[in-house]
Amino acid sequence: MKKILLTLCLLLPTLFASAQINRQVVLYAEKNGNMLYLYMNPEEYSALQDHKKSELISVEAEAQQVSTVYVINNHQGELWHEQSHGHFWMVDSWDKDQLSEMTTIKGLAQRPERSLKHPWFFNVSGALTTMKEMYYLNLYGRLGFFLMKGRWDFAMNTLLGYSKPRGTETNTKGTFNNSIGFDTRVYFPIRPVNVNPFVGVGMSYAFGGGEKSVVFPVSAGVNIPLWKGCFDACWQYDKLNKHVFVIGYTFMFK
Repeated sequence: MKKILLTLCLLLPTLFASAQINRQVVLYAEKNGNMLYLYMNPEEYSALQDHKKSELISVEAEAQQVSTVYVINNHQGELWHEQSHGHFWMVDSWDKDQLSEMTTIKGLAQRPERSLKHPWFFNVSGALTTMKEMYYLNLYGRLGFFLMKGRWDFAMNTLLGYSKPRGTETNTKGTFNNSIGFDTRVYFPIRPVNVNPFVGVGMSYAFGGGEKSVVFPVSAGVNIPLWKGCFDACWQYDKLNKHVFVIGYTFMFK
């Protein structure tokens, strides 16, 4: 019994000090499902060694009963995940936009007035291309939001396509190939060159040219941050509209 009491006496100062450190580093915590968002004090958090960061995040995650933690540290974002019981590892990090200013009361940061975790966007794209003996004119648009900013999005899309045989010797009329549906894209940022390749899948209702069908388009392309949005180039394929290539611009709503 004396050994247990002695051990508790030795541990209590350590636990108290750890709690004090946590309160100084973590300005604000917000739980959403199985994700915990931690807004950090930049100076205090950046001064911690990696193993101390892991310990701090493990304590916060255990208190909230979550397995994934998104750390917001000034202009930086970090994704931490529980790899083994009670042990968290940073699986990714990236630069992020400036967060809305936090109002403070008695030194504790309150909830940001506007959250940038899931920003909305609008993309408009188009292209006139030729393949074999055909002209293709495509107009494409997407309206959606990020499930994870800069990494994973979800959007409603629409395609207005028109194809016509090349040459002046034929009187063949052109064909309209249109679709409307939903898709999701996953991005793979390459930070040194500021380029974000992506792949995507979706489900659309395609119509035009006398044919109607539910299709499952796949896409791939590249996204380049530019000004307050992104320049996009995308290739898409489905069984009815075949190959579609468009370039355009994504406007970010903040």
